Amino acid sequence: MVRSILRALAAGSLWITVRSFEIDYGLGHQCGSIEITWRPPVAFETSPVFPLYLNLLPLNSTAIIQQITEWNQSMQTGSTTLGFNLTSGTRYMAAVTDSVGNGVGRASKMLMALSSTSSSTSCVGQGVSSPPSSIPFTVSAITGQTHPFLNIQWGSSIKQPPVRIFVPGQFPMNLVTSGSNSATAPIPCEQASANASRALVAFGDGKQFLTSPLTTVPGVCSPISVQQDMSTLFIGYP
Repeated sequence: MVRSILRALAAGSLWITVRSFEIDYGLGHQCGSIEITWRPPVAFETSPVFPLYLNLLPLNSTAIIQQITEWNQSMQTGSTTLGFNLTSGTRYMAAVTDSVGNGVGRASKMLMALSSTSSSTSCVGQGVSSPPSSIPFTVSAITGQTHPFLNIQWGSSIKQPPVRIFVPGQFPMNLVTSGSNSATAPIPCEQASANASRALVAFGDGKQFLTSPLTTVPGVCSPISVQQDMSTLFIGYP
């Protein structure tokens, strides 16, 4: 059953993730900075397309995407420190993508912006745009399946939008959409033998990436056959 569903979905969409780097995300303090380091694993796999970008993903808001390497990057190991403009108490996820949006290494777990170490509020709101009053996409869980599936829908006037799916602690997925106005994707699980997973969707509207709330997606996460079938859809997925 799962095998046939995955093959049918593959005809309409492609999910791409590049398992190239191990990523360490530092703690983010309001009006402070956040440090990020990256390095390839011992068994180097698919190479990303430089430059790399740090994605800060507050829930139900707009993504903050910052370039962290040069276009002509040749070093596979590096680190950088960036300004951190999220308000104290904001729940967010962090992840690294390459220049075409493919995931590079695992996303962070759910994080919370910490209080400013200097009591500063001067940076609040910088780099963060308010989402539009009418969000152009919806995210929902598909129930009744043996593995977590996510459905994303958008207005018919939006053609082939860039869509990225982030699961805490797992590899980000770049969803290459077809000509329709919806997509269904199986998502990886946060933990083995769980009965649900969680996902955040970043949706490109042509100007910025809007983020969804964290959606809980039910499904059994343990069958090995499902993981093997998904490797045909997720490049580099184990």
